[in-house]
Amino acid sequence: MEYCESGSLADLMKTQKATFNEEQISSVMNQTLNGLVYLQSQGIVHRDIKASNLLFSNGAVKIADFGVAMTGKGKI
Repeated sequence: MEYCESGSLADLMKTQKATFNEEQISSVMNQTLNGLVYLQSQGIVHRDIKASNLLFSNGAVKIADFGVAMTGKGKI
């Protein structure tokens, strides 16, 4: 598993003293939705998208925790 030095979105929301601006929110949402589109193209449904499951590494959003994810054939 890749180490994500910036932690999760939940971690950043707790430690950041200011709110996220529109550009930051747009970037996180765009990357998250692109990731979900890719997962769906592979037949995977994550089923647990939340701030603590969105990790940051060098400005990139990584979707984590596939513990309850499903494929067309059942649980992963």
